This record gives sequence, C-alpha cells and structure tokens, in this order.
Amino acid sequence: MKFFNRLFGNKEITAKKIPCRRLSERVLFKSFISTESSWGITYTSSGNLSATGIFLESRVPFEVDSILSLNFYLPEFDQWMNIKGQVANVMLSEDGVEMGLGIQFIELTLPQKKMLQEYVEMQVIEKWFDKKQL
Repeated sequence: MKFFNRLFGNKEITAKKIPCRRLSERVLFKSFISTESSWGITYTSSGNLSATGIFLESRVPFEVDSILSLNFYLPEFDQWMNIKGQVANVMLSEDGVEMGLGIQFIELTLPQKKMLQEYVEMQVIEKWFDKKQL
C-alpha cells in the first residue's frame, strides 16, 4: 500500500472483488492496450478477453466505476478496436503495486459485439481442437 500512499496520501482507494457473473467465455489475449481516461493516456497489457470485457494488467490505480477508452488490435480480423469500458473490479497484490483491472465493455456497437463474440468463439474452438490432438 506504500505505492498508493505516495500517490494519494491517505485517500482510500476502492477495491472490491465482484462475484463471478460472466456472460461470455474468457480466452487468453496477450496484447498491448492503450487506455485513455481522466489520468490521460496509459499503456498496459491484457491478460484475457471475452465478448463482454477484458482483464488488464496495470499499475495505474483506477477506481471501480472509472470509464476508460480502450484501443487494441485484433490481428485475426486486421481490425483496431476502440471500445469504451468501465472498471468493474480492481485486484491488488499484497504490496499494493501489482494490479489487475476487470473491465466491462459498455456502449458496444453491433459490429463490435459480433467481432468480439466471433473472436472468442474462434479461440475456444482452436483450443478445443488443440486438446483433442494430444
């Protein structure tokens, strides 16, 4: 928590664990992500992706309910995704330095929804076939 005290003094940061209520399968998705928020533009990496959200590895202490503009590339579709997301949960390491952010996508367009769902389905099928060949 020393990291947070340096940034915020004694201001308490909201971090909560939300029960699992996923609407879509998660798949491994390692990519660089740019996020734009009231903090400015930051760059981070992702851990996994679903049709309804993304997990980000971040050292920027976003608060729950913060709104972010996310930009990432889906190489299988040769498409940049520019999506708005809301921080649904924040996970902190014991020393308060390493963090993960569960981001729920908001205001997705129909083409974005379809592309994300298709991407996730492709990855699930690919993973399933890889296991079957073992």
